[in-house]
Amino acid sequence: DKMEALGLVNIRKDSFNLIWITPEQPLLNLILLESNYARRDSVHKKGRLPKHANPKRINSALNFMEIKPREYPSWDHLKDKTGEALDKAVHNFGEYLNEVEDKAIVLKEIDTGKLFTFPYRTRFTDMGTAMKAVKRYEGIWDKVNHYEYTRAVHLTLTSDPYLHENIYDCNRHFGRAFTDFQRALSREIGVTLPYIRVNEFTDSCLLHSHVVYFGRPYLLNAFQISDMWEHAGQGEIVDIYSLKKKDGGWHYARSRPKDSPDGETASRYLEKYLKKALGKVGEGEGMEPYWTWGTRFFTYSQALAPEIEKASAASGRYQVLGAWNRAEAESLCAGIS
Repeated sequence: DKMEALGLVNIRKDSFNLIWITPEQPLLNLILLESNYARRDSVHKKGRLPKHANPKRINSALNFMEIKPREYPSWDHLKDKTGEALDKAVHNFGEYLNEVEDKAIVLKEIDTGKLFTFPYRTRFTDMGTAMKAVKRYEGIWDKVNHYEYTRAVHLTLTSDPYLHENIYDCNRHFGRAFTDFQRALSREIGVTLPYIRVNEFTDSCLLHSHVVYFGRPYLLNAFQISDMWEHAGQGEIVDIYSLKKKDGGWHYARSRPKDSPDGETASRYLEKYLKKALGKVGEGEGMEPYWTWGTRFFTYSQALAPEIEKASAASGRYQVLGAWNRAEAESLCAGIS
């Protein structure tokens, strides 16, 4: 009865009082996914939590680790479970923000032994750090425009949670899968293309990436790319769009993402998702998955590293002693035990 209630089987009794149990499509899909999972080539060490992470972040990771997609063949049920874990992550992230708000780092100058305090800042708490990230992103596109690239490809790579043991492993594996995909793509087309990649979490807390490869109007056909991404062990659904440089911007040559209005360039489209997360620094409301998994907001090829102004380095050499609440840190620096 429980399996019938979940929509996995259809149970009926015929005129001879024989009970017939017929599997429904969700159960057949689950059997197929179980088979695919067993054959997956891209293997990573499962369940490894980040070292030296805040206990509240560890707690959030464990909540997602408890969600095993193959136990929820109905997408709605799985989405409900990830929603519950996300609610807990929101709570944990809020407590983390309150905790670090009153923290300071203590530095020791090597030559003099003098102690200094420094504000405790991370990309999740400091708006200045967030703005530097936006500036770096814009600098990448400025550098792209210095090259003679006229064509590019916008690729969206998605995650299939049913290929993984749990939701935490699913998103954690994305970086490894992208590296494997990059190598396979380079072998297939005979060249390593420069790229910029912006990461986004869906409402179901599944990671996917928007990647723009520069220098070619075409990579491979959709079936080849999908097969390559599936072989990397992350998913199979991909979206591909051709880009053309025109009037100083990168415009969609034919089709465009459904949520991209006419006239919007690829750089603005990706920046929209970047600012969606960065605009909530210190508040949550979208930052929680990046914090839970330690996911970067965006990555890029070293060939596209922007020429940004470097902060002037302070004189002297320093050793980080640790982080304390501000009062303790100031007392330590003042020599008060």
